[in-house]
Amino acid sequence: MLGKNKAKHHYNVVQSLWFVCGENGLVHRYRWWKFDNKINAVYRVLNGESYYEVAYSLGMSNKATILSWHRKYLEFGQNGLKLDKRGRPKKMGNKPTKPTKSKFQTNELTDLKKRLKYLEAENAYLKKLAVLVQQRKAREQKKK
Repeated sequence: MLGKNKAKHHYNVVQSLWFVCGENGLVHRYRWWKFDNKINAVYRVLNGESYYEVAYSLGMSNKATILSWHRKYLEFGQNGLKLDKRGRPKKMGNKPTKPTKSKFQTNELTDLKKRLKYLEAENAYLKKLAVLVQQRKAREQKKK
C-alpha cells in the first residue's frame, strides 16, 4: 500500500497527465523515441522548461527519461542520444580466455628450467662418482 505522500504524488501525476494529454495520457505504453523527439526535448530543457513540463507534454508519466536524455546530451553530445544500449550484452566468445603471462613470469620460467637441467646433470654426476668411489674401495679391500 502506498504511503500518504506517495499516493498524493501519484494522484497529482495522474491528474496532470489527464489535463495535458486526456485519456491517452493515462494509457501506459512503451515507446521507442526517435532521435528528433529526444533532441527537441533536450533543447526545451536547455531553454528553461522543467523536466516535468517536457515529460507531461510528451505524454510521459515520469521525468526520469527526460533527465537521462539530458545527462547523455551533456556527457556525449548529440551522439549520446543516438546510442541505444538495450538488452543483454553479447558474449565475446564461447572459449574461456587464458591468462597471459607477463615478461617477468616467462623469464622466471626459463631460468627455473635452466636451473632444473643443471641440478639434474649434477645429480647424475654425483651418482656416477659415488659408484666409482665404491668400486675403488672394493678393489682396495680385495688387495688386502
